[in-house]
Amino acid sequence: MPRFGAAKRMRRAILEIVSGPLTGQIIEVRAGGVTRIGRTAKADCALAQDSFLSGIHFAVGSDETGFYVRDLASSNGTLLNGSKVAQATLGDGDRIHAGQSTFLVHMEGASTQAGTPLAAPIAAGDLGKPLAPETQRLLEILRSQAEPLFAILDGARDQKVVEMLSGSGEEFRSLYDGKLASELALLAPYLVYLPPASPLLEKLAREGWGNNWGVYLTCSQPLLGVRHHLRHFLMVQSEGGDSLYFRFYDPRVLRVYLPTCTTEERQFFFGPVASYLVESEGDGALLRFVAGQKEATRRDLAFPGGPSV
Repeated sequence: MPRFGAAKRMRRAILEIVSGPLTGQIIEVRAGGVTRIGRTAKADCALAQDSFLSGIHFAVGSDETGFYVRDLASSNGTLLNGSKVAQATLGDGDRIHAGQSTFLVHMEGASTQAGTPLAAPIAAGDLGKPLAPETQRLLEILRSQAEPLFAILDGARDQKVVEMLSGSGEEFRSLYDGKLASELALLAPYLVYLPPASPLLEKLAREGWGNNWGVYLTCSQPLLGVRHHLRHFLMVQSEGGDSLYFRFYDPRVLRVYLPTCTTEERQFFFGPVASYLVESEGDGALLRFVAGQKEATRRDLAFPGGPSV
């Protein structure tokens, strides 16, 4: 007679989709069973709306040691609490990220000690350490914006970008769609909403500022409205008529591009966006571009009492 041990004590695992196109939906996996999750009807649970998922992306099941998650040779991998895994044991409060979706794991019958810490990549490590004065000043500026704050982050700059987004619990979406979104999931630009108290915002300020991970912007529209506007600028045409990717979300590109725009070009590029906040070259100061000004306002983070230009 088979024994299930921990899996028997945990009668079922509930996967709550907390971000992605199917946010709010619930998937139930009972002890002793296996549920395969993916984009197509070949999966036991098909999430066709998530174009980032592979046809059969990952499985959640249980054996004598407890519940586990197993990647099923997916194109873009399966992340558990921000780290890519082939197979790993699941605990109450874990987060699985696959495709564009994040699944929060609830264990029925779990003790309060069971499982791994919620959103471990964001909660662990240097978030408890004192902030450098420049980082503290940067956070003060970003948190004090009059309109909601977003960031466009470049997955191609560092593998940490997608891992941090996946474990953050914040609302985010790729700027790519369809097949391109699936094929380039680990290299795509991502738009993320950043509430003032977001642990992810502090993490980005500590690790990303000065490393060209992306740019910040402020806008009163919801994330999907901002994304719809930004997608207009992913491709541009060269003088010869060739279509080229436009990496406007790279601060090295944006801080050179905006001062060269005509008034009409600036108005179109900004659209509903109130401002772009970009790191400067070399010294990491903050440059603030607004639609009605050709040049940026500069804020020196190392000397917060100094003049702005």
